[in-house]
Amino acid sequence: MALAGLLSMTSCKKETAFTYKATCNQCRISYYDENGNFVSKEPHQGSFEKKISVPQFGNVMVAVQSQMYLDSAAANPIFATDVIMVELFKEGERICSDTATGKKLQAVTCSYSWPK
Repeated sequence: MALAGLLSMTSCKKETAFTYKATCNQCRISYYDENGNFVSKEPHQGSFEKKISVPQFGNVMVAVQSQMYLDSAAANPIFATDVIMVELFKEGERICSDTATGKKLQAVTCSYSWPK
């Protein structure tokens, strides 16, 4: 019985590798880190990649929000090229992706829910 209890405790500490990827012109990137803490990086430009190991059933989420908010968004050609993108990988396999283009303060998210 003691071995079964030890194996049970070990399985609760199983960690899974995740990778967050994001791209934006000017944005805020928010995500849960490997300790379950919510992190917000602001401002950010260009590409972002973060690898973490998450304990089983831990929070896994990444969000990207554009920080472009000019009043004349429809008339400004920069909004046509304001593309934001987010991807979430679990152990190297892409499990989620989302993109948005051309809207002021647009946002995209990816998250993972553990099977029950």
